[in-house]
Amino acid sequence: MRKSIKEAIGTTIQDMLDSGFKSSFTKKELNSLGVKIPDIVITSAEIKGISTENKQKSATQDQENMH
Repeated sequence: MRKSIKEAIGTTIQDMLDSGFKSSFTKKELNSLGVKIPDIVITSAEIKGISTENKQKSATQDQENMH
């Protein structure tokens, strides 16, 4: 029974991560549950785009808070 519970938890966590949820599990814990962590490849241009987008959102929020 312990193995099937572990597999069910692993499957659930894998589905959550695949859907974009974040997890507080460590890599060691995820590995023990059989969760596969995909390699993430991000370019410097993508990072710059994200940074610019966040700055724009922050500026918009600051302006809204001033009104």
